[in-house]
Amino acid sequence: MIKQKLTLISLAVAFAISAPVVMAKGKPEHAQNKSEKEVKQSKAKQSNKRHFDDGARDTIRNYYDRYYDDRGRLDTSRSDLPPGLQKKYQRTGQLPPGWQKKVQAGHVLPIDIYRYGHEIPYDLRRRLPLGPVGSKIIEVEGKIIRLMEGTRMILDVFDIR
Repeated sequence: MIKQKLTLISLAVAFAISAPVVMAKGKPEHAQNKSEKEVKQSKAKQSNKRHFDDGARDTIRNYYDRYYDDRGRLDTSRSDLPPGLQKKYQRTGQLPPGWQKKVQAGHVLPIDIYRYGHEIPYDLRRRLPLGPVGSKIIEVEGKIIRLMEGTRMILDVFDIR
């Protein structure tokens, strides 16, 4: 009888302690009763945070100026894009619209684009302020992208030109 009471009391205490923890957590953002528009707006607010300040952008642009011709186009002789995209980029000076849409803050950088990127050189990287832990900066055909290394989530992106 005493054993049953002791067990019952310990269960009641455990329940009383754990109930507030379970109740306080709340629902994740996607499970709440938000409209799709509100969810997109909150994600856009998160992705609008700039991780490159103006000074860092100027430093990067000054460093990469030597790779541009007099018309302001990237010298594609050093390009690692596939031949078809390289030709189109050489003609227009821009990546195709499909690739441009994939490279936006708040999105995951597709592996096919990530593969063609180059980490920025060490001498440039050491002149820039540190970013979030686990992030890295790559250059993909005239765009500088700061992304989380493990997930390839784009934190900030800007054109060198």
